[in-house]
Amino acid sequence: QNEPALTISAIELFNQFVADETTANTRYLDKVLVVTGNVKTSSRNQQNAQVITLESGDDYFGVQCTLTLNATKVSTNDFVAIKGICKGFLSDVVLTDAVLTDTNF
Repeated sequence: QNEPALTISAIELFNQFVADETTANTRYLDKVLVVTGNVKTSSRNQQNAQVITLESGDDYFGVQCTLTLNATKVSTNDFVAIKGICKGFLSDVVLTDAVLTDTNF
């Protein structure tokens, strides 16, 4: 949570992976990022962890953030900043070990 991070919008991060996954992996893979954007969905995975997907400008895919702590106050379309470790691109850009850093700023 206290690790220094690069801040980037969900749309910009997603677009960089779509445009050139190899270069994006060099820049972001296994790095701590703060990703900002609007909440597209909030759900739970098989381990019952909260997963927030941020809007990317794509109708189907986004930036999927698996949280270490639940963020119960998050609703669809909320503008948030989520800090986590980038694990690459699998249709969605994936962040793990993520925490909600701010909402509605």
